Amino acid sequence: MNDQTYKQFLENKNLSNYLGQELIRDSLLPDILGDDTHQILYWAGKHLARQYTLTSIDKLPIFFEQFGLGTLSKIKDNGQKITWMLSGELIKKRIGLIDSPDFFLEAGFISETCQITSRFDCESEIEKINKNKATVEIITYITKTPVQTDEGASYFVLDETTEIPQEEIVDEEVTKK
Repeated sequence: MNDQTYKQFLENKNLSNYLGQELIRDSLLPDILGDDTHQILYWAGKHLARQYTLTSIDKLPIFFEQFGLGTLSKIKDNGQKITWMLSGELIKKRIGLIDSPDFFLEAGFISETCQITSRFDCESEIEKINKNKATVEIITYITKTPVQTDEGASYFVLDETTEIPQEEIVDEEVTKK
């Protein structure tokens, strides 16, 4: 994290709470993990999804907002492929200030949540990081290969009274309502 990034996060009341996350996420972990950062964070996201098992993929936007991962919107779902858009002020700052921000933790969490809830093998990819629109497009592919899930797993219960910002997608551009 350079001085400019530090000051940008510190001066913004909405982002100053994310300073520690930013320090670990985009500074420490890439230094420790090196070339394996993407792969390890992807599997870490899958691991977290198994620890915090959601009852459906419709709970993903609430989880992302409450855990400070950004604003997640489902753009398209044809049963075999789901297109997600990750946006918000934190995402905008990470894309704008960090040389190569990593969103594989989020992709892994989405992938595993889709796999657990659909009971089919799923993988997610970072399709596009759009610096101009400050969005990250994540694609989840759902195969026809069934997977066994832990039938005895307990679900993580989210507090759904928190207001989640609603966004409208216009030609894949995210705008606040």
